[in-house]
Amino acid sequence: MSTGKYILKTLGTHIIAVAVMTFMMIALILIFQDNMWYQVAVSFVLLSFYWIFMGFSLEKYALYDAKNNKFAPYKAIISAAIINIPNIIFIVLDVVVGGTPDFGDIFKLMFRYWNAGYLNFIILFKDTLWIRIVISLLYFAGLTLCYYRGMLIKKKTDAAIESMKEENKNKHIPLNAMPEDDETDNNK
Repeated sequence: MSTGKYILKTLGTHIIAVAVMTFMMIALILIFQDNMWYQVAVSFVLLSFYWIFMGFSLEKYALYDAKNNKFAPYKAIISAAIINIPNIIFIVLDVVVGGTPDFGDIFKLMFRYWNAGYLNFIILFKDTLWIRIVISLLYFAGLTLCYYRGMLIKKKTDAAIESMKEENKNKHIPLNAMPEDDETDNNK
């Protein structure tokens, strides 16, 4: 798969995950608004759901690349950089014009919803600049790990196939051999 196609698939998966997460958050966050421990638990559940969704989706494409000898880790890094472009824009605009009467906190809100999987963490840490930078950097690690897992799955599958071939090579089964009777067969 070409790098451009992989980036578009990653971006599309992120947008779908953000849309799903937004609807999930509305239901889960409003239940016990004042209970901090509940909010932290919901944060981890939502973050886990986001990365499981992204991981399974992106591993499929990485596995496809690995099978076709087109595996290139830079694809994950480039797609993380593309996903982070809105993050960087929202952070810079919030630092430059955020809090003014004209713009208010619109850039913080846009950052929150672009990173819906981390929304509760952003709220719990009160939209601090450092948490937004950490979240932006986590995309590089997360997407690279998801892409690399595709190669690991291919290696594991190849090792299992080789093991089965070796096992079958060592067994000599004559072509005219009758299958052994199974004592648990109830058809008799």
